[in-house]
Amino acid sequence: MNRKIQIPGLNTAQGTIPSGASQRITASPPNDDSLSLQWYHDYIGTFTAWDTTKGDSSVVIGIIDTGLDYDHPEFLGQVAVSPLEDANGNGRFDPWPDTVAINGVFGDFDRTDADGNGYIDDVIGYDFTDQPNSPFGGDYLFEDANPYDDNDHGTLVAGIISANENNGLG
Repeated sequence: MNRKIQIPGLNTAQGTIPSGASQRITASPPNDDSLSLQWYHDYIGTFTAWDTTKGDSSVVIGIIDTGLDYDHPEFLGQVAVSPLEDANGNGRFDPWPDTVAINGVFGDFDRTDADGNGYIDDVIGYDFTDQPNSPFGGDYLFEDANPYDDNDHGTLVAGIISANENNGLG
């Protein structure tokens, strides 16, 4: 079946959607409670992709989007931490200054480019957004080392690609 999809603010996308796609279930669907509410899987072919592979933990991906809710339980153990930028060496991203302890943990922001890539404190990524007149609010005023998602779109995209499966959360 051929459908036109119109999303406000975007150009019309057109594509072929297999007949019965909304009823298609992969050979081993995730047990996540809200899977049936995630309408976009039919449009992007997630179920077909899952029939081919559920991923490879040795593959590192980068997502350029609105950021990531890196504290979301779907990403526990899924976010790569740059060991050179991990100022406190605990293998996690702690987005506060290295001179401040929260619950006994000092932060990762030491104001240095420890890995020499030109970005200061890019422990798990970087916020490249510099859009001071953004109508969306959030952290859009300047580029910084905290890639937290103030829009949720990046988190949604990252969840499709790399969320923990079969945890009953998403």
